[in-house]
Amino acid sequence: MVLAGCGAKETADNGQAAPEKVKLTIWHNWTGQDAKAATMRQLLEDFRAAHPEIELEDEGLPTDGLKTRLRTVAQRMKCLTCS
Repeated sequence: MVLAGCGAKETADNGQAAPEKVKLTIWHNWTGQDAKAATMRQLLEDFRAAHPEIELEDEGLPTDGLKTRLRTVAQRMKCLTCS
């Protein structure tokens, strides 16, 4: 599982700072119909219901696709920290 997030400050109608809206993106391989996949997807839905101030975007990928994406991102991050 990979989780990334960002947020931006907004101003409410009354001129005061509104609570910061945060967007989280999660990549996962819980795309099947087995009990683990169903449970994990339900946990994501429960999180959304409990935290309406957070926009949760989940992207289900096949295992090979997820592994490829993780390797690519890890290599990119490694290159960024080396320069």
